[in-house]
Amino acid sequence: MILMDTTRRLTWLMAVAACCSLAMTPLLRAAGDTDPSPEKERELIGILLSDAPKADKALACKHLAVHGSREAVPALAELLADQELASWARIPLEAIPDPAADAALRNALDSLQGELLVGAINSLGVRRDAQSVDALRGQLQNQDVIIASAAAAALGHIGGSAASDTLRQALVGASAEVSSAIAEGLA
Repeated sequence: MILMDTTRRLTWLMAVAACCSLAMTPLLRAAGDTDPSPEKERELIGILLSDAPKADKALACKHLAVHGSREAVPALAELLADQELASWARIPLEAIPDPAADAALRNALDSLQGELLVGAINSLGVRRDAQSVDALRGQLQNQDVIIASAAAAALGHIGGSAASDTLRQALVGASAEVSSAIAEGLA
């Protein structure tokens, strides 16, 4: 029971963090310096690709939530495996209106573990990436309850018949800890 409560709280906190990061983009745009600029984007990408301090890279990620495009996705994708910068990289990846951001997050699922994997899964849910349903289906079987629960929550955010069917099928053989998250995803 304690594990289920901890899993629910952690999943809820991660979902809130993902929503807050996506909600920040319009605020950043309203705060000024809002005109997307290829020059500004190239400068920010240059910071990500350099040996700049991580604090500078985090700030560049924040600005790429406003100025980023498809061009920034490869540099951001490289940061998804960095324990200190992954959450910063996911902020612009959630905001960039290009399918390349979805693909980068999907591709990262195979190489990430633990909290980094949960973060990428949450970001796919925020983006409502219907093409990630198959990849998330596999994560529903993950032995880590937190990862499996994050996949269920992401599928719930994605919605649609494929995601719902996946959740219903997973509910049949799911553990008690994960079945709760699956039921919430179906709600």
